[in-house]
Amino acid sequence: MLTSDLLLTRSRGPYIEPRYVDVEDPALIDLAQALIDIHAAHQGKTRRELQQALDLLAGDRTDYRIQRGLAKLLCDHYCEFHVASPQPPEELRHAVFTLARAHHPVVRETSLIYPVKREDLLDQVALKHQISREDVLAGLYADLPENHQLATFAAPSPNELLLRYNVALAQAMLYRCEVLRLSVYRNLPVRYKQLFKFIKFYRLIHTIEGDVDAGYEIGLDGPVSMFRHSQKYGLQMAIFLPALLLCTRWSMQADILRKDGRRQHFVLDDQSGLVSHYKDQTLYDSLLEETFAARFTK
Repeated sequence: MLTSDLLLTRSRGPYIEPRYVDVEDPALIDLAQALIDIHAAHQGKTRRELQQALDLLAGDRTDYRIQRGLAKLLCDHYCEFHVASPQPPEELRHAVFTLARAHHPVVRETSLIYPVKREDLLDQVALKHQISREDVLAGLYADLPENHQLATFAAPSPNELLLRYNVALAQAMLYRCEVLRLSVYRNLPVRYKQLFKFIKFYRLIHTIEGDVDAGYEIGLDGPVSMFRHSQKYGLQMAIFLPALLLCTRWSMQADILRKDGRRQHFVLDDQSGLVSHYKDQTLYDSLLEETFAARFTK
């Protein structure tokens, strides 16, 4: 998801909304593709090298926050990084520092007074661990985040990335939500069950009124309510949003507390154009319900 500093919003009276991007905009499609290509080209390279390439692409662009947001989504959800070291880095550091302390001072050029140089220590550690001196140097701080190596990259399409970016903008809006009111209606029973399952799974404080025929009115306490003031809870509520998008008919109003103390409303519904990236895991209780669902969706 996006951090608050990457959220772009606009206000219209008592309402506030994210500045969604046009997923059909050729310039944004090109930007998304360029970011995808950079990540694909940096498989096997470090996070630092990847970031340098991203910074080079940014240059003096005026839409740098959009680029940073797209890059963050790629990094968080489509990349897998690992520690590339033949031996655990902490073991290599311990071995090097232990020898350095025993032979202090370690110098670059040896003399009669100072007979031990840096390369000698590295060679001893390399011999002990049966690796090369270069492997010792490469692995010494391989566990630092900037030195993590991009192991795999599951490249999305530009359209998929831009759609996910819009959802991430809406999710970031909920970090400062006081209360979230949902109306879900004209959904199959299995949809309601799936939604309630997500509400319970993310441990959201809730009230539910209604029934299958009339629909449900659901209230969720937000992270800045008088009962909950937790960053973790805010993340849970944001993570819940894509689950709501799986419903067929729904509307939502979130009361947002701004940093300046103002309260504004953020509204969404099933016509907002947001597409969930969650897998639809609806399970039917019976063959009859599954048959009804198939007919309903035709």
